[in-house]
Amino acid sequence: MNNGSTAYRLLHCLKTGKPHVVTRADLTRFTDRCSSGRGGRKAGKSAAPDLDRAMRRLAREKLVDRLGPGRWLVPTGEKPIMEVPRLWSNPGQDKPETVIAVTVANPTIADITRLILSYGSGRVGEVLDTMEDDREIHAASANLARRMINNSIAGIRAAAERHVTQDM
Repeated sequence: MNNGSTAYRLLHCLKTGKPHVVTRADLTRFTDRCSSGRGGRKAGKSAAPDLDRAMRRLAREKLVDRLGPGRWLVPTGEKPIMEVPRLWSNPGQDKPETVIAVTVANPTIADITRLILSYGSGRVGEVLDTMEDDREIHAASANLARRMINNSIAGIRAAAERHVTQDM
């Protein structure tokens, strides 16, 4: 990704250190706050098409998760604190792919949800697919992890829907 692109600047503005759901209205607030003092947009010019295009690009690159029309999950990218301590014997394993692989090999719904909030469902799904292709995980375990991922995403979508309707 081009570091000076609208999508990258938008992602930089959205990263707050905690996972959160953003709506189209939130995007304009974030960009107004981030661009203040930097020249910003010309008066009267709509930012909506640029923001939608930028969010589609970020979703394609698996940096955000699209939850529905006008709603996205912005993962933190930080290592989550897990319910089950899987890396206690080797605490230096901070590489996201390692954390994801160890968790999906023996998943709990809470830890899968934490992974999605930290790294996004696309990245978690990619690691699971790679493990399955390389035969590092049994098919039954992969199916269980995939069901948990789908259930977690459904729960996050439902929470995002409640969040949006409460804001209205």
